[in-house]
Amino acid sequence: LLDELKHDGLEVHFIQEAAPLDKLPAHVGLQLFRVVQELVANIRKHAQATQVQAQLSYDPAESPLLRLYIEDDGIG
Repeated sequence: LLDELKHDGLEVHFIQEAAPLDKLPAHVGLQLFRVVQELVANIRKHAQATQVQAQLSYDPAESPLLRLYIEDDGIG
């Protein structure tokens, strides 16, 4: 999904510090997909951004939390 922003001419930086996500329960993977899908749609529609930075962190041995940070340099 983030690659779609590259096709719009945005500079995208993605860092994945995560264990394999294929072990996530299906409903969690789907929720993560929908969240990123909405964020990408909002960036495209409203942000007028030129750069997007995203970081995904997940280490189940350390914490059960999956962390996703997405930041753009757009307005708002």
